[in-house]
This record gives sequence, structure tokens and C-alpha cells, in this order.
Amino acid sequence: MFRFLAPAAFSLTYMTTALAQPIGDPEEGFAVATEMCAECHDVAPMEGVLPQPAPLPFEGGDALPFSEIANTPGVTAMALFAWMQSTHPTMPNIILEEDELRNVVAYILSLKDE
Repeated sequence: MFRFLAPAAFSLTYMTTALAQPIGDPEEGFAVATEMCAECHDVAPMEGVLPQPAPLPFEGGDALPFSEIANTPGVTAMALFAWMQSTHPTMPNIILEEDELRNVVAYILSLKDE
């Protein structure tokens, strides 16, 4: 029985350590978001006042500002990764490299109100 518990305990310890590591670099994420996302989203709050987002070329309204996305209840790194790697009718199919994706997620999460 202990033979089975040791690998499970090791795996749990490894996963906990991996999850505790930083997701990415928020500053790099801001640079990627400015280049790739700013056409539709407000990527940076301006002194607490957000300008109106640019209307999307799709039906369904305006793209949410990144700070609003960050402060939506239930938004986690895992939720952002899943959302950004899925296709949606209101969002162009932008493909980010793995490190770019981690950095953008880190940037969005850095906008959470404390």
C-alpha cells in the first residue's frame, strides 16, 4: 500500500510547487496585450478611469477592459488559459506562443483589485 502512496504524495508535492510558481511576466504580458489585444480591449486602466472600449467588428457589443476581466468573480489563471485557448464567435482567433499566453494571463491577473 505504501508503494502506491509515495508516488501520489510526490506528485501532489510537485504539482503544488509548480502551481506556486509565477505564471509569467506581467510587463511582457502588457507589451503583448498592447500589440495583440488593444485594437478591441482596453488593456491598461488610466488612473482608475477606463475609456470606452472600441466596438468589436462582430455582433455582441464591446470587448471588456482587461481590468474588468481581471475583477470578474471566478476569473483565475486556469479560467483565462481555457478562455484564451478556445475559439469564440466574438473574438478573433489570435494564436499566442506559450510564453506570450502565460505573460498575458499574468498581466491580466495583475490588474485584480487587492
